[in-house]
Amino acid sequence: VSERARKRLELVAIIAVVLAAGFVQQPPGDNQTAHLALVKALADGTPRIDRYQEETADDSYIDGHFYTAKAPGLALFTEPWYLGLRATGIDVQNPGAGKGWPEAFLLMPRAALWQVALFGALLPFFALLLLVRFAAERVATGYGGLAAVLGGLGTLLFPFSSMFFAHVLAATLAFAAFCVLLRESDREPRALATLAAGVLAGLAVVVEFPTGLIALVLAGLVLFGKRPAVRGLGY
Repeated sequence: VSERARKRLELVAIIAVVLAAGFVQQPPGDNQTAHLALVKALADGTPRIDRYQEETADDSYIDGHFYTAKAPGLALFTEPWYLGLRATGIDVQNPGAGKGWPEAFLLMPRAALWQVALFGALLPFFALLLLVRFAAERVATGYGGLAAVLGGLGTLLFPFSSMFFAHVLAATLAFAAFCVLLRESDREPRALATLAAGVLAGLAVVVEFPTGLIALVLAGLVLFGKRPAVRGLGY
């Protein structure tokens, strides 16, 4: 099999994994409904989820208003997609809205969470598998596609790819930052690439605060790696 044919087969296999994950509709959970509540509240023009707080227990009550107990990155990323769904009238409504807790939570349709997870989780999942293929190919030529497929099917990435959690998006951004630095590791680092890695790592923190630890590790690679990427910033 030629190199070009191999890469095409790998891409087809990765797309098949993503499509398989995309057909799964997960049951509602407070983590998912908390993110969705913020998405809907932002579409209303406010970060306060007072109107949707009965749909989740994963919230906070501050100064007379309810807020989700989540980092805002996933909601901000998904917002354009949700606004499109709302504008076309195909966003799935919750028949339990206004019925109080726990009815509003229990009656949340799976499709309501699934349609935002397609953009907020499944799309990053696809990007992450492509990044895994890129990184693995540099370590073991010819095995990048296999690593991506096995990672997509054989790890927690698969179930999380169809859940409206922030995990996959945060992992994708953090790993993308690493891949940028990896690509620069075999040449003189460029300022723009170093800056891009920093931006990606920062965005990962906005999506999931604990990824700040990963950002620190990446900063260490920039400062103390084999080819310190800080040189790319002119130092």
